[in-house]
Amino acid sequence: MNYFVTSEQYIKDKYDVDVVKDILLDREDRAILLMDATNKTDVLFHLLSGSLSTLGLSDDKKTMKFDDFYLLIDYDNKYAQISSKKEVQKIHR
Repeated sequence: MNYFVTSEQYIKDKYDVDVVKDILLDREDRAILLMDATNKTDVLFHLLSGSLSTLGLSDDKKTMKFDDFYLLIDYDNKYAQISSKKEVQKIHR
C-alpha cells in the first residue's frame, strides 16, 4: 500500500490530480463496489461510485447481495471459451 500512497502524493503534487476522486471514482461508465463479507451468509456490495445501471440494474439501487451479483455473470462468453481452451492445451502438452 505504501507504493500507492507515494504515487498518489507524487501525482497530486506534480499534476494537481487526486487519484481517487479524479481518476478512480470520476467515471460514469463503471460502477465501483465495496464488498462487505463480514456476514458470510449475506455478503453485500455497496455502491461507492457510478451507477448499478451499468450492470443493467435499477439506477436508484445502492446495494446488491452477492447472490444477485453472481447471477449477472455470463460464464459462456468468448473470454471463457478462449481461456478454457488454453487451459486444456496446457494440460494435454
